[in-house]
Amino acid sequence: MNRIRANEIEFAYIEEGDGPLVILLHGFPDTARSWSHQVPALAAAGYRAVAPYLRGYSPTEIPRDGYYDKATLATDIVELIRALGGGKPVHLIGQDWGAIISYAVLAAFPELVRRAVVMAVPHPAQVMKSMLDAKHVHLLSIGGSSSCPICRRRRLPRTTSHSSSIFGVTGARPDFKTQRTWPRSRRC
Repeated sequence: MNRIRANEIEFAYIEEGDGPLVILLHGFPDTARSWSHQVPALAAAGYRAVAPYLRGYSPTEIPRDGYYDKATLATDIVELIRALGGGKPVHLIGQDWGAIISYAVLAAFPELVRRAVVMAVPHPAQVMKSMLDAKHVHLLSIGGSSSCPICRRRRLPRTTSHSSSIFGVTGARPDFKTQRTWPRSRRC
């Protein structure tokens, strides 16, 4: 197990091989050990594979400040790239939560990434686009408003609301056994 200080905390990481740097970011609730098959394969192919335990995952130091926002997590990876690779562009691989962090790194510091593989999470722009498409959203109604700009833009019926659709709290949602829709409790 290797250790390095970056963004004011000590990161533990698995490393194998020599050559161009590949950083592999694990998902939740996984750890760096999730890459146990890929790290040796990348090393055998001539790469330096590094899989860090992300912030909050033991044995990486648990930060005192408790910040786990996307900007902090992306800064962690940027600082790891600088510390491990001297700031040269790296190959970045992210899966699940690691994919979300990868998108943030790619958006804010594209010059630090030569190539990226991002798995299990769609691109943020596609997520936003699909949230505005009624066929991708279960229309729920918990406090929507007739003055809601999304409802006006999508011309949703007044008896539906996009509100809290991604949380599945209450209102209309598919009943998968009967293919019916639950009654809506409020109007948008």
